[in-house]
Amino acid sequence: MKNLTIGIVAEGPSDFMLLEQLINSLLEGEYDYIRLHPETKFGVRERGWQGVRAWCQMVATEFESLAIFLNGATPTLDLLVIHIDADVASTINCEHPCPPAQDSCDAIAQCLINWLGNPSTQEPLVLCIPAQNTEAWVLAADNPKTKSPYHNPPEKYLECVPSPDMIISSQGYQPHPLLKRKRKKENGRKVKKANKNAKDYAKLIPNVLENWEYVKRLCPQAAKFEQDLKEHALIKIG
Repeated sequence: MKNLTIGIVAEGPSDFMLLEQLINSLLEGEYDYIRLHPETKFGVRERGWQGVRAWCQMVATEFESLAIFLNGATPTLDLLVIHIDADVASTINCEHPCPPAQDSCDAIAQCLINWLGNPSTQEPLVLCIPAQNTEAWVLAADNPKTKSPYHNPPEKYLECVPSPDMIISSQGYQPHPLLKRKRKKENGRKVKKANKNAKDYAKLIPNVLENWEYVKRLCPQAAKFEQDLKEHALIKIG
């Protein structure tokens, strides 16, 4: 079986860490992972969704096509995974009523394609767009037997719940917060944000992998990511 080299573009280091381990658990065989963003030698220093946009626009500007970038990379990239959270929808004028989350995610996907310079649909590109952010998958995986409304759709559509990262870092989250919070300067004022440091976040990932089937039930975007990933990987391996 051919070993694939997978490039990952993610909003932040915690997203990359989760994606790397998740992909490894979903695909058979051995894979090499290249962190294209954030904080790499590729020259885009912004984080968050702006960093993802800047990276995509850099590729569109500096290369004639996505294929040229993938084939010219060292090592050559067999598959490109790009992550962006769906909570950016309102900011980039892609927001649709939720449920379903799929409509906003599809609109965001089209924005990503535009930022990349409209690559061919034949390119080995997989988009990962968790709704509303990656922490929805962490929330879904946490204690599937809980009576929390977040685990009982359709009464409460988890993919439509704002700020899952703030939910799991809240002091009121039971039995204890999964992440701490930190103060961050935003628009000239300090606000509290979930602190996604590597040490704490790494402890959450095994639970996501263990309960992935349950995560897919609550979060259709997770199921879509797995399906797209396996289809593209199968084409490359075949």
